[in-house]
Amino acid sequence: MVSIYLISAAIIAGAMLTLWVISLLMKDASIVDIFWGMGFSFVALAAYIFADGNPVRKQLITLIAICWGFRLAFYLAWRNLGKGEDYRYVAMRKRHGGKFPLMSLVMVFGLQGVLMWVISLPLQAAQAYGSAVNLNWLDWAGLCLWLIGFFFRIAG
Repeated sequence: MVSIYLISAAIIAGAMLTLWVISLLMKDASIVDIFWGMGFSFVALAAYIFADGNPVRKQLITLIAICWGFRLAFYLAWRNLGKGEDYRYVAMRKRHGGKFPLMSLVMVFGLQGVLMWVISLPLQAAQAYGSAVNLNWLDWAGLCLWLIGFFFRIAG
């Protein structure tokens, strides 16, 4: 069986490459910021489908990752869409001129893809291991921390 780590790396690479092409057509690299949270949701969903870990933990992790990822994506879309390209990407576009497409592929989309994969390693591992059907105290502690953080994020 193919490793969940390779599957998620391929999903992230494919998503970032597709998003990069779309950003070139739109002339707006800012869309990568909106995708950031959703990317983690896709990784969680892939791990849910392909990993062999504890089914209850997989459901819990996938649910909270999707809630977090889509909340962040919708918030950033609401805040940023229609306001033009982010100033960081505008400056990068001016600095690199005709080399901007390649530079944005590597320095924006590639870097964020690598970071997404590395940051999501615990999310992937938690879904890949463990055969017990019941959740343990660490699962419950993690859920409590997530609920507190999510509450303060949406309330603030």
